[in-house]
Amino acid sequence: MTTSDEEELQRFRSLAKSQLERARRVALIFGILAVTALICFVYAFFQQAAAARAKAQHETEMTTVKKALQEVEEKATRLEQEAQRQAELARIALVECQGKFKKSK
Repeated sequence: MTTSDEEELQRFRSLAKSQLERARRVALIFGILAVTALICFVYAFFQQAAAARAKAQHETEMTTVKKALQEVEEKATRLEQEAQRQAELARIALVECQGKFKKSK
């Protein structure tokens, strides 16, 4: 082999080595991206499960709140009716007292 052949072979080896290093870096970058994507996927899966649990709990609490609100509205209606009845009784008692007072004069 001549010197020029050896130099060309050396250049070829150097070029192949640099291409191999570049390929390794690219593979490393893609590997890191793949691991990152996998971690994000697992995190998203757990977040989705947590959101589903929170939604179920929210729906249960909303059902409880709606029942409590309905009970409060029913009680308020009963109390309003009772207040009207008591006001009517008070008015009747007042009229009777006024009538007795006028008779006693």
